[in-house]
Amino acid sequence: MTFQGMEGHDAPQSGTQGLDRAMTILGELAAQSPLGMRLVDLSRAARLTRPTTHRILQSLRRVGLVVQESSGRRYKLGSLALAMESAAPPRLLIEAARAPMLEIREETGRMSLLTSRQGRFGLVAACVPGDGAWINANRSVAKVGYVSLLGASAASLAIFSRLHDAQVEEILFANEWNVLVRGGLTFEALMSKVAQARARGYAHTRGDFIEGIGALSAPVHARGGHCYAGLTLLAPAAEMTPELAERLAPRLIARARAIAEDLDDRRAAGAPAHREAP
Repeated sequence: MTFQGMEGHDAPQSGTQGLDRAMTILGELAAQSPLGMRLVDLSRAARLTRPTTHRILQSLRRVGLVVQESSGRRYKLGSLALAMESAAPPRLLIEAARAPMLEIREETGRMSLLTSRQGRFGLVAACVPGDGAWINANRSVAKVGYVSLLGASAASLAIFSRLHDAQVEEILFANEWNVLVRGGLTFEALMSKVAQARARGYAHTRGDFIEGIGALSAPVHARGGHCYAGLTLLAPAAEMTPELAERLAPRLIARARAIAEDLDDRRAAGAPAHREAP
């Protein structure tokens, strides 16, 4: 994708404008975490000139929000930015998900779970318990605030289905123990499950990661492609048959889409008013 009419020089900018642009750049890097982005790709994605993008990146580097690979080709979120991202509750995401998750319980009677993507981690951001003794007895698998490495869950597969292969590989290599030890899968087997999730539009598991627990998960992704979270339904593995998954998947996907659209609108309402002309 190319943009025309971008500024060819560095014009003076206000403090607010500079902050807006820095937040735009951090948002783009977060969307491609942990892979990072080249300067040319980042400037295009942020709709900023290369000199402007480079100047802002250097400022962000000095305060630890951005790091640059030793090869000098890619920029990534720094340790400070990653710590801030992991510590910050996804308030807007939770607000956008509240009504759709309650609708899922009304329609299916099953527990729904929202897993927010935080870099290479997954954070249980919200949980709506379902009906029945099994759901309530197994609520420990959906403890709000629990953070785990992405890899061994239906929500992880749903999130991975919306990422580039290179991003997924970077996450899996960093989280290898989670995949091999807890998940009990090889890299090739897990990538096969990611491919299935992409083809279907949802991930379906039946005791693959936690014995006795079945799950159906759909990605919550922005219009621009960034994957915010995985929206998951839980049930006993014996009940979560392929037939049930196919029947429930359209409803789950619709709710995931509603969350994403609401979140996009909420973010746009508070987004920077100025961007360099495309």
